[in-house]
Amino acid sequence: MFRLYSIKMLISTAKRKCWLAGLLFGGIALGGSGVHPVMAEETVVYEADFRPICDEDEYVLMPAGSNYAEIYDSNGNCMGRCRAYLDVAATIKKDYVVAYTSGDIWQVYSLAELKNILELSAEEYSVETCEDVCLAINQNTGKFSLYDCSGNLLFVSNEREWEEGKYGGQILGLDNGYLMCIFKDEETGRIPAIGPVWVSKDGQSNKVITAPCLIEGFADWAIQGFGDYVFIYDSDRMEGTVYDLDGNVLLDRLFNCLAPYIEDKWYYGYNYFIPAAVVLQKADGMYIAYDTKLQEIAMFPMEDEGFPDSGYAGGFLQGAAYEQLGGRVCEGFMRYQDRTWHPYVKTEKGYLVYVDGQQTEIPLESWQNPWYFNETYVTAAYNGDSSYEEYLVDRKTGEVLREIHWDDVSGGSFELGEDFCIVTEMNWEDDIYSSFVSILDENQEVCYSQDNGSAATWKNGYITLRRGIYYGIADREGNWIVRTVFGAEE
Repeated sequence: MFRLYSIKMLISTAKRKCWLAGLLFGGIALGGSGVHPVMAEETVVYEADFRPICDEDEYVLMPAGSNYAEIYDSNGNCMGRCRAYLDVAATIKKDYVVAYTSGDIWQVYSLAELKNILELSAEEYSVETCEDVCLAINQNTGKFSLYDCSGNLLFVSNEREWEEGKYGGQILGLDNGYLMCIFKDEETGRIPAIGPVWVSKDGQSNKVITAPCLIEGFADWAIQGFGDYVFIYDSDRMEGTVYDLDGNVLLDRLFNCLAPYIEDKWYYGYNYFIPAAVVLQKADGMYIAYDTKLQEIAMFPMEDEGFPDSGYAGGFLQGAAYEQLGGRVCEGFMRYQDRTWHPYVKTEKGYLVYVDGQQTEIPLESWQNPWYFNETYVTAAYNGDSSYEEYLVDRKTGEVLREIHWDDVSGGSFELGEDFCIVTEMNWEDDIYSSFVSILDENQEVCYSQDNGSAATWKNGYITLRRGIYYGIADREGNWIVRTVFGAEE
C-alpha cells in the first residue's frame, strides 16, 4: 500500500475509533413518502441563519430506525422514506440508483425519480449497480441488460445460445461509459462468459472487448476503472498496468492505483488523504505520478525498500509544491477545516503549514504528531510503546487544553469543525458503555454537552447528533435542523 508520513499511527487510531465510521450502506427500498422535516421543540431556526445541509446535486440520507432512512434535499425538505442499512447520515448523488431484495423480488430504487423503477425476480436475476446505472443479469441464461437512473434501457445483450450454468456480473464506471463483464460460476472460479462489453454514457455506442488482459483482469477481480482506461493489478508481480479498451499498454510497472475518493462518504477510509486518482510508475529509482488523463504531475525518488518516498509525496496532493514550504521537503500532512490536506515541515517552534496561500506556524512539541487544525485548535497524538494519548492544543499558544488517554476501559476523540471542536469521552468499564459529548466554541467555551449519544462534524458548520431517540443534523449548540426518530438510547 502507498504510505504517507505517520500512516501507521493514523491507521491504528482509526481502528480504535472505528465505531465513529459506522456507514454500512447495504441497500435502499422505498417506503411511505408522507414524511416532513421535524424541528426541535425548543428550537426556531430562522431562514437567514439556514445553510444548505448538502450540495444541490445531492440528497442526505438519515437513519430512521428499523433499517429505514429519510431522504432530505439541500434545503432540509424531506423527499421520502426508504430502506437503508445506515448508522450515520450520508450524502448520495441525486441521479444514483440502488438495488435491494424484498422477499423474492429485486427492487431498483432511483434517487432521480424518488421511486422504484424496476422489479425483477430475485430467483431469476442478479443485479449490480454503478452510480447512475443498473446491470441486470439473468442467472440462468446469462443475458444482461443495462438501465439508466430513470429505468430506460441503455443496452441489452444479443440473443445467443448460453451454456447452462449460474451467471453473475460486474460493472465499472469509466469517464466515457460503462464496462461490464458477465461471469459463469464454476468450481474452478469465475469464468467470463462474454465481454467485457463497453457501452457509452448515452447508450448509443457499444463494443465487445476481446483483449485477453482485460478479460483476465475481470476474472481475477483485479480490475479498476481509471478515467477512460482500466487499471489491472498483478498480485504476483506486485505491479499494475493501465490499458486502453483495446488492451494496449499505456502505463506499465505501476506501484499502485489510488482510486478517486470523496472524503465525506467514509470517515476513516485508508485512502482518504489522496484527493484524486493517481498511479505511480517505477522508473530507475524514481516514481512518476500520473492523473486519470495520463498526464505526468510529479516525480520523486523511492525509498530503499522500494516504496515512494513519503517526504516527496506531497508533490501531487492538491497541487502542494515544495516551494510553498520555502524549498523544504514535505514531511507530512495536516487536515484543515475545509476537509483538504496541507503539507507541513517540522521547525524549531513546531510545524510550518502552507494553507490559504500562505505559510503559518503552529506551535507543538516535537513528540506531538499533528493531525487536524482550524483557526482555534490543533489536534495531535502521541503513540508510545505502552501508551496512546490524544491532545487538543491552542493553535496560537501551543498550550494543551485537553488530553485523552486510551486504556483498557476508556478513550475518546477530538474532532474539529469550522470553528469548534467536538470532544467525545468514552468509558466501557464492567462492559457497560457510556459516553460524554461536549462542543467547544472558538472561545474555548462549552456551547453544548450531553451524556451518551454521539456527535460528528457535518458540512457548513453543522454537526450530526444522536440524542435519545432522535438522530439528525443540528447546529453546534445542539439545535435541530432536521431530525428523525432513530431508536431508543443505548
